[in-house]
Amino acid sequence: MSACLEALDLTGITLVCQDWGGLIGLRLGAAFPDRFARVVAANTGLPDAQGLPAAMARPMRQLLASIEVPTVAELGERFRAPAAAPGFFYWIRFAAEQPDFRISELMQVTALHALTPAQCAAYDAPFPDERYMAGARRFPGLVPIFPDDPELPAQRAAWDVLRGFEKPFLTAFGDSDPVTAGQHLRFQQEIPGARNQRHVTIERAGHFLQEDQPEAFARVVIEFMRANPRPH
Repeated sequence: MSACLEALDLTGITLVCQDWGGLIGLRLGAAFPDRFARVVAANTGLPDAQGLPAAMARPMRQLLASIEVPTVAELGERFRAPAAAPGFFYWIRFAAEQPDFRISELMQVTALHALTPAQCAAYDAPFPDERYMAGARRFPGLVPIFPDDPELPAQRAAWDVLRGFEKPFLTAFGDSDPVTAGQHLRFQQEIPGARNQRHVTIERAGHFLQEDQPEAFARVVIEFMRANPRPH
């Protein structure tokens, strides 16, 4: 991504990032802050195991290994009402090991409305069989939530840069997302550009708020861009 950004020589970027878009996009914003004009962070985070001592890594990994692999129906419940472990632990196990792994079913579990057959087919189209699932299965386990993760120095270095990021920074989180609930507060508290912005909670929106409330989300982004024009 860094090579692409540099090769295209992109500047004045408005970053709108959700889920892994934040983990990747915010790292880019920290690596090339002069290329970015403003940011909208939506149902995302930049995890760095904040507050977890290194000694917690082993018991956390032991807990992850000990829990059962949930079904897709159970996965949503584990996020809404965690049982023996945090909901995200169940997501890691599910993605890596559940043989019944269909993207459309995952989207339906997270969506707050019924997906149409056409929508389900569209979500499944890039993943016709297991050979195409490697990225989707691996990505949850790459999120640096453990205090011994090798990505933590880079994550923390990115936070150091973002704590000096004074360009407009907006949070737009769904009111019904159990995955990233509360992450908006850290952005608002630690990033200077988030001060004095009209941060938004989008109603009736789960984790994929662009699926649940696409028009409302688009309006938030457009209004933010109009209120914070790029300098000429």
